[in-house]
Amino acid sequence: MKKITFNALLNHKAHNYKPMQIEVEKVIPLYGKRFEQMRNHPLDDCPEIIENRDLMYMKGNTAHCILFLDANGSDGILVEAEGADYARKSQFIPNARAIIEANDITAGEHQLHAELKAMADRIAELAHTGQKHFVFEDMLGDEDLRVLMIRTVAEMLDRREDFAEVRDHYLGIRGQADFTVTAKPAQEMKLYCPLEIQAEPQIYETDWDAPYEDDLEVIPSSCACGCEDEIN
Repeated sequence: MKKITFNALLNHKAHNYKPMQIEVEKVIPLYGKRFEQMRNHPLDDCPEIIENRDLMYMKGNTAHCILFLDANGSDGILVEAEGADYARKSQFIPNARAIIEANDITAGEHQLHAELKAMADRIAELAHTGQKHFVFEDMLGDEDLRVLMIRTVAEMLDRREDFAEVRDHYLGIRGQADFTVTAKPAQEMKLYCPLEIQAEPQIYETDWDAPYEDDLEVIPSSCACGCEDEIN
């Protein structure tokens, strides 16, 4: 067996491990050292918790939480702040990224994984009888696995938010489309921000004896069009 390695907490002489129902309202990746800071100092005020405080609450026996994910790793921290500015209730979650990815797997992906595992088992069984060479097309067998693969891809595409429509219509006819995908139109976004343009003050011959001022002078943005090559 391949060894399994991950980060976890071990409780000394734990009396029990009675879990509670958790619903993750939002997954927030923490970049840079932000995850390390939360992990090492969970009682410090956290801007991400303050911003999303309303998403964390208890309802019946279910805790509605936020899962903070290490953007550069796989672990996470589950938080129910109880209205506080810090992780008042929290739990370190090893391999949280795998939990998120497993939650996103479609039914077709689960079935496809089972079919591929069954194929590997068949190859292993034949290999123990002396067979050495295998052709993948032969192992695919009938059309069922092909149909499953096409419908699984269609399911995965249908979950994406950048497609308006995904339809699979596999008929097994060579040269005919197996599914149709319609992308949502791209949205053009313009951002406007205030721009202050500064220029070095011009010194004229009549000003040679005047005291030098190194303050930059603010010019209107309309004047920038004629000197765009000089802007740095």
